[in-house]
Amino acid sequence: MELTPRETLEVARPISWFNTVFAVAGGAFVAGGSLRAPRNLLALAYFTLPYNLTLYGINDICDYPSDRLNPRKNSVEGGLLPPETHRPMLALIAALNAPSLPLLLAAGDRRANATLTLLLATTVAYSAPPLRLKEVAGLDSFISATHYVTPFVYGLALNRATTYPTREIAAIVRSDPGYGVRPRGRLRLGRHRDRTARHRARRHGALSARRRARPDRHRRGTRQAARRGAGAPPLRGEHGALPARPTPRASEPVLAALPGPQPLDRCRVHDHPALGQDAV
Repeated sequence: MELTPRETLEVARPISWFNTVFAVAGGAFVAGGSLRAPRNLLALAYFTLPYNLTLYGINDICDYPSDRLNPRKNSVEGGLLPPETHRPMLALIAALNAPSLPLLLAAGDRRANATLTLLLATTVAYSAPPLRLKEVAGLDSFISATHYVTPFVYGLALNRATTYPTREIAAIVRSDPGYGVRPRGRLRLGRHRDRTARHRARRHGALSARRRARPDRHRRGTRQAARRGAGAPPLRGEHGALPARPTPRASEPVLAALPGPQPLDRCRVHDHPALGQDAV
């Protein structure tokens, strides 16, 4: 079965070419090289289709059993390679790398060639057995991040850089979207979320049991009113004792003994015993 150009591009993920091409161009710029130099043009061309097809093609071939269950395949996340397309994909990867790699090795020095060799070795070992570094906890996310950082280092080495910005390289590794968020990381996060949910469920169940055993403790207003009527001391709230009932003033008994308001027709001055009958 032959691969169509559309299937090839789906596997190569053109949306990710910017990461590798920009990394090589950034390394060449930091090293003071010219992007119009033949070696840099060759490197920029290699880190488009040839490198990305090598990276993602081997990954899709080795991950086919799990990719069948991934609904995001056949999109920007990559293509789904059935078993009958594995051999044509490997042949296409070899055909693209065969003329490019000897030219890059001839244009670079020992440091550039060592960097390129390390990059290709980790690219294959990340997905292909028997190493399958993507299944090694902690190492999978680091190797995934270096797939986009090592081209930057290669751009530096290809242009004979005298110094390497190690702090900036480490910052690029930490800022990579895939660093620390690989499948095993998500699995650990899921287990953490499960433990948190179980803890909250147990805590909620314990609180519910205590509320069922003593429901009056969770009705502050009703319980407070009952204790006030019985003359009990006030409850203690979250911020100390609740405000106590105010002490009655000395004038309250006198005011309570006075008669209530009377109708308007009976409110006459002569009804007061201290005044005479003539007072109207």
